[in-house]
Amino acid sequence: MSQGLVAKPALKYAENHRFFRRGDGPGASTRGTAVLLCLCCLVLGLGRVYATLTTSVSTMYKVFFWLVLCLGIMNTVIASAATRLALANEVGGVLGLLESTEKVSGLFGPALAGALSRAHEMAPLAAVTVCYFLA
Repeated sequence: MSQGLVAKPALKYAENHRFFRRGDGPGASTRGTAVLLCLCCLVLGLGRVYATLTTSVSTMYKVFFWLVLCLGIMNTVIASAATRLALANEVGGVLGLLESTEKVSGLFGPALAGALSRAHEMAPLAAVTVCYFLA
């Protein structure tokens, strides 16, 4: 839902609105998508910490609404950037590589999180948050 209803308008807004752009040169629209990705990473990093530390179930679900929304926006922005960078005859391969990387990460992520949680119960959260802020 977030990719279909929110991500495309958010991407268009980021590419065209003057808040996200600096100048009118060839790199102006890519700056907008970079700022949008950074905002999503910020929401994802802080939101995961807040959702983990809250004791209210309703607050946790409200935070997860924004997390899922930002994940959908990020997936759309990354796929859009990949299709722009690839040659016309390579777009399918690039999108396939993105999808397979995401699926493999989904296989190994829970196992890695389980191993980290044996060291400390908050270690998986810390690892994910640090990765978002490094991105």
